[in-house]
Amino acid sequence: MSFSSSLTQERNNTNQSDRARYVVLAKGMLDGMVALSIMFFPAVIYDGPVAAVISKFTGLQFIYRDADPGGAYAIASLVMGCAFAAISAGMSKHEDAYKVIATMNGVFAYCALLGCWFSPKRYGSSVLLLAAVQSAFWFFLIAAVGGYTMIDTLGWRTAADKLKKKVHEAKGQCAPETKPTSAERKPASDKRDILGGTHN
Repeated sequence: MSFSSSLTQERNNTNQSDRARYVVLAKGMLDGMVALSIMFFPAVIYDGPVAAVISKFTGLQFIYRDADPGGAYAIASLVMGCAFAAISAGMSKHEDAYKVIATMNGVFAYCALLGCWFSPKRYGSSVLLLAAVQSAFWFFLIAAVGGYTMIDTLGWRTAADKLKKKVHEAKGQCAPETKPTSAERKPASDKRDILGGTHN
């Protein structure tokens, strides 16, 4: 690979990383707004018209914040924590920070969708489905702009690389000793003959 090709590839990787960082920052800011909305303006998202429509068409339960204010506040606090985690990650220059936010959103979306699908009456709700869909959107968006695969976001590639490195180092330490050459096995008398000739 030529120097110009390497430089171009490095610039492309940098641009992808920057785009992922901006998306993570935006995600954190929006999460903060969602948390404040649940705390003080629940009719906007938590028990608003969008959640009501989702409940009507899916059959999932529609939850009013006033029915469980403590639970709603706990959710808002968790979302606020996720918001500051994303903002902190977005301030970083390391790609692993962005992958963590992508993974957090992806795993949450997966678990929430499982609950809505397999136990809709017990665990599912319209607001949970809404949160799952938006989290899945953020996961795929961060992965797409950052050029990450699912293996990258879960950290499996890094773990596999570390394992390969350790196996390689272990093989290097256990390598058999090299056998001496015929010249190294030559008797001392032969070496004296070569250097100074034979003596009577």
